[in-house]
Amino acid sequence: MITQADTQQRLMELLLGKKRLLQPGSNNKKLASNDTETWILNLAPHTQNSKGKSLCGHASPSCIKACLFKAGHGKMPAVERTRRLNTEVFIHHRETFIQLLHQELWGLHLKATQEGSVIAVRTNGTSDIDFYQLILNQTGVDVLKEYTGLVAYDYTKDYKKWEKYRGTPYHLTFSRSEINWLQARWVLEQGGNTAVVFYPKVPKTWQGFPVHDGSFSDERWLDPPGYIIGLIYKKVPGDDPLTNPFVVKV
Repeated sequence: MITQADTQQRLMELLLGKKRLLQPGSNNKKLASNDTETWILNLAPHTQNSKGKSLCGHASPSCIKACLFKAGHGKMPAVERTRRLNTEVFIHHRETFIQLLHQELWGLHLKATQEGSVIAVRTNGTSDIDFYQLILNQTGVDVLKEYTGLVAYDYTKDYKKWEKYRGTPYHLTFSRSEINWLQARWVLEQGGNTAVVFYPKVPKTWQGFPVHDGSFSDERWLDPPGYIIGLIYKKVPGDDPLTNPFVVKV
């Protein structure tokens, strides 16, 4: 259980620079395979916070059941607690959280610029929030246009969010669930990409669309347009891929 005192302590750790919101992709098995240096923000998903506020507003029931929150390193109690603490900071101290996230993004942009490289950032590892809009609203800084050292990308089930950022520096891969295939298909027809979770293997085609195997890296901005991005189901506690309609059985 996360107490108010725990949240205050984490807030102070973040303000003092002892902790940070974005974590290196080297700690994530899939992101570690990216050729591009990658950083990710993981929060507690959907309504797993003290206010019961959904951080994944378009998550379907079966998507929630298969959520990767407790997959991989997420199984470790310390990792889960860190994610929950950061979530409580976001819920109770939103303006400060956004300012801290903005500072970390600026720091990564500066690092990439000095190195003559680019750094990829995934702000929604286990959430679906428009952080770049929140930063713009609060600070007036358009990170996507001004921080050219960053490659911003995410997955989303929010169709309006995908449409909003279509053709911008923010690369969004739409995510298929058991209830949104019509939207997912439209995205594909417009030349976008839709992620689909398969089990136990990724097929060559599905529903008449070519499938690009996205299980080898997370560099989604490099995917061929108009392709389904095939992802392999990862086992999570309490879920069965054979009965979960979020997972496409091959």
